[in-house]
Amino acid sequence: MRRKLYNSFGYSVLWTARIPGAAGICGRWFCAVVQRGFFRVPTLAIAVLFAALATSGVRACPAGANLPDPRVVMALYDSTQEPDPRDTRLHRFVEFPLNHLGYVLEYVDVATNMPPDVLDARFAGTVSWFDSALSNVGGFAKWAAQVETVCGGDLKQIAFGDVGVTSGNGSSADISAYLARLGLELSDFEQIFGALAEVTYLDPAFVEFETGFTVETGRYPALRKTAEGESLLRVSANIMQDATGLDLLVLGPRGAYAHGSATLNYDDRLGGGFWVLDPFAFFNRVFGRGPSHQPVPVPDVTTLDGRRMFFSTVMSEGWLALKPARSFGEEPQLGSEILRDRLIVPFPDLPATVAVLIGDLDPALGGPLAVTGAMVAKGLFALPQVRIASTGRSLIRDWGYFARYDMQGEAEAVKALRGGPADADTGLVNVAVRSLGGAFSASGQSDTDRLATAPRHYSRDPFNVVSETTGALADAAALAPEGRAPSAFLWTGDARPFETALAVVQDAGIAALGGGGGRYNQFAPSVSLLSPFTAPVGSHLQVYNALSGDETYTNYWTTPIYGFHAFAETLAWTEAPMRLKPFHLAFSARSAVDFGTRRAIETLLDRARIGDFIPVTAAAYVGVVQGFQTVRAHQDSANVWRIQDRGALQTIRFDGAGAISLDVAASSGVLGARRSGDALYIALNPATPEPVISVVQSDRASGIETAMGALALGDSRFTITDLQHKGCTSRITAAGQGDGPMTWFGAPDQAYALHATPAADEAVILLDETVQSAPDGALHFTVPAYESAEFTITVTGQC
Repeated sequence: MRRKLYNSFGYSVLWTARIPGAAGICGRWFCAVVQRGFFRVPTLAIAVLFAALATSGVRACPAGANLPDPRVVMALYDSTQEPDPRDTRLHRFVEFPLNHLGYVLEYVDVATNMPPDVLDARFAGTVSWFDSALSNVGGFAKWAAQVETVCGGDLKQIAFGDVGVTSGNGSSADISAYLARLGLELSDFEQIFGALAEVTYLDPAFVEFETGFTVETGRYPALRKTAEGESLLRVSANIMQDATGLDLLVLGPRGAYAHGSATLNYDDRLGGGFWVLDPFAFFNRVFGRGPSHQPVPVPDVTTLDGRRMFFSTVMSEGWLALKPARSFGEEPQLGSEILRDRLIVPFPDLPATVAVLIGDLDPALGGPLAVTGAMVAKGLFALPQVRIASTGRSLIRDWGYFARYDMQGEAEAVKALRGGPADADTGLVNVAVRSLGGAFSASGQSDTDRLATAPRHYSRDPFNVVSETTGALADAAALAPEGRAPSAFLWTGDARPFETALAVVQDAGIAALGGGGGRYNQFAPSVSLLSPFTAPVGSHLQVYNALSGDETYTNYWTTPIYGFHAFAETLAWTEAPMRLKPFHLAFSARSAVDFGTRRAIETLLDRARIGDFIPVTAAAYVGVVQGFQTVRAHQDSANVWRIQDRGALQTIRFDGAGAISLDVAASSGVLGARRSGDALYIALNPATPEPVISVVQSDRASGIETAMGALALGDSRFTITDLQHKGCTSRITAAGQGDGPMTWFGAPDQAYALHATPAADEAVILLDETVQSAPDGALHFTVPAYESAEFTITVTGQC
């Protein structure tokens, strides 16, 4: 609705629900007009203001305006070349590296509308990846040559592949001005590279990141580097005859250019490619960040309270799958029963978001096994470590099919697939699950053989988006004890929900998760295979899985059935040298049936229990990603930032931070800090709406410069929900299940009195002892496991 409203004024890309915490066009002075993504004054007035700004060339902001660090990148795509933003190379390959560096992408289709000439102060730059010149070269070149931010920020423009303009269409002055920003200019002719072409210069800090660069034979565009441009990669058609060569990777005064051959080396076997340029180093350099620049706060979705986050999601596939008896007289077990007995109950300290398919639990659909399946669901939903979720009612495999649902059309599809009369009671599944076999109910209204190309598993009832989503969640909650509400909806099948489906779930206040993910190991050795945090779906955002699950590693439980063991390598590769993703363990009830996948999951759960992780729920992770979209960092002074509109995001990261530490005395609303690799992770206090982070030059191993009388957090397996200091006593509130080891930093070699109780019953003493801090001030202790999930801890030292 809002996006259509903006389109009527021609400003479709600046104000969408995807960035609800936007400060507005120019920081604080415009906040009265735009607040949290919703207009507070008449829309016509906004349109008039936008138009005035776009035509007046306004570049100055009010004196003293405190603007947030720009962290939005406008992703320019051409829908005539790549129709859906989710399928663009910008989304598939570029967005994740930019997400890791703290940037959010907003997608703009330049085939339909050109953005305004004046962008708001949130924008750090633009990025494009075109295949050829645009149809509206003149309009694009005119815009690209003059676009600025309203406050005169250092807007960067990045062009991958084709620059989108040619000299034969559009103003040559506009084209030249745009190319000059990239460090390019038009040359008199194209160049043709043959077998004798060679690399004459290559900067190893930026090139040959995952694979070597090879000169591609063929025609190259009539472009050359300007005197203001800096070349990172140069090739020559014949090194003996051509002293100048052609620059394929250029840093310009206002942006950068990367020829297609200098970006990704595609490999169809991977479904992606290997990065030639280092996207992390390249984007840092373009945006003026990195080791040689001032530290920059980066919102982080991988870490909480100093530890890498762990969460698990359990899909419903295989809930009614039968494991055959291995000996005479042994009762066969359902996949859901084995799931409960082997992968959920033995791990009471690890929260698990367990999703059920409502159709599986209906005897009229799932068959006679549905009764047992429903009993298992009831038992699981009563466990304190289980969070209630659903995968829907009919198991959608092709969400796009139902965006414009035609009941008669589905009936005709049934008729064609079954080779007989249409039967509304017939269950349907798509081709991706032909090989699943026992992953679905053994009997009932489904047929995984004859109807393998259908868009859903159960089709007895006409599709209804509410019934399929929030209705299914309500039915799942009815299986749980009173007072326990559903926490998440997990997207099934192709995991590409249409906008209405996404909106129905989000408007109900339910976290939704699915799609995306990715692998990164010796069998998939490229970060290009890791998905970004979210996908644009109309004016909404779909939160992706952090990592791919069992079905990806086992090819839908066919071969290798032991393949999920390779997930451990993905976990390691996404931890070092950079922590790229949280530990998301995604698996299905089907994996409990086979020893190979079940053993892999048990091993991974053991690792989550004893490793350096903090268990959270899937809904908590979704909240963190949503906070990533809205968070703003205002720099109050040198090395001091105020963090606003962060939602559930509680970690700020500084990269290349070996020489800086958290200054506890000059900070507020901060729990502590911890180093990992060359990064410094700052833990924020959830009870403080606007924390202030201050860092100082210090290479202290802990990453913390402590203040007199105040403890600072190193790391915790429990989630710290508040920290208050009064005199010599620090009062900590925490939440978690199982044992809660934690590390705090205070004065060195000092005695501290510890006292811990359940928050609900302070008469129960869990911890009452005196502990000596280490020479570096570290204080290690563990809150013992207790039936309560919330705790109060007091630590008293000597002032």
